[in-house]
Amino acid sequence: MRKNVLDEFLVAKDAPYKSISELKGKRVGSGPGIQNVTLCKTVLERAGVTDATVIELPIGQHVASIAANQIDAVYTLEPTGTVGRLNASRAFSSRVSSRITSWAIRWRRGSAVRRR
Repeated sequence: MRKNVLDEFLVAKDAPYKSISELKGKRVGSGPGIQNVTLCKTVLERAGVTDATVIELPIGQHVASIAANQIDAVYTLEPTGTVGRLNASRAFSSRVSSRITSWAIRWRRGSAVRRR
């Protein structure tokens, strides 16, 4: 069991991608809203990916969009990552937002909080 995972990138189980930097020029889904899109773009840019097309999708469409080959990867939140891993996708990068902040993120009573 994976603990303290808030967000992650998912790809199809048979996708060749092993790191975020391999998503150059690809279609990457993201949850709706400026926060999700900004986090997704920031993580991509920090991995050297500046030409990916970020597509806002409702969270409920993330796994289905990967399975249907409509997108190459998706930045998603839990519990969608777990649902994806149990079905048609695999996670290749988790705890994404903690990599771009100066503090660690953990779960506490269902919410992401800053570690002291």
